[in-house]
Amino acid sequence: MGFDTMAASVVLQKKRDGLADLSLLLALPCEDQAKAWAETDAQLYREIREQADKLIVLSPRYYPGCMIVRNRFMVDHAALCVAFLCTAKGGTAGTVRYAVREGLPVLNLAVADEVSAFLAGGDNVPLPF
Repeated sequence: MGFDTMAASVVLQKKRDGLADLSLLLALPCEDQAKAWAETDAQLYREIREQADKLIVLSPRYYPGCMIVRNRFMVDHAALCVAFLCTAKGGTAGTVRYAVREGLPVLNLAVADEVSAFLAGGDNVPLPF
C-alpha cells in the first residue's frame, strides 16, 4: 500500500533470492490494523505478515496516536532510518525528524543526491526541507 509494504516485499524477495541472513521484522501499531482496508490490500498485508520472521504488535486495538507510538518504536530499535520522504508534513516527516533528533542516520530514498551521498559514506543526510 505504501513504503512499508514495498520495503517488506523487497526484503521477502531478497530472502527468496538467497540472502539467508536477512530477516523481516514487522512492528505493528495494533492487531486490527487492516480492519478497514480494502480486501486486496488486506490480503497482501496478511501474506506479508505470514512470511515475517518476527511480529511485534504494540496494541490489541487501534487508538489515536498508535501509529506515532509504532513509528517511534521503530526508530528506537533501528540502526538506520530508511524513508521515502517528499514533504515536511505527515507521519513520515515526523518520524524522520524524531530519528534525526535521536541521532539515527537517515537515508531518504526520495532524493537521488542524498542516496548517492549516503552510499559514498555520509551517515546523516539532511532533510529536504
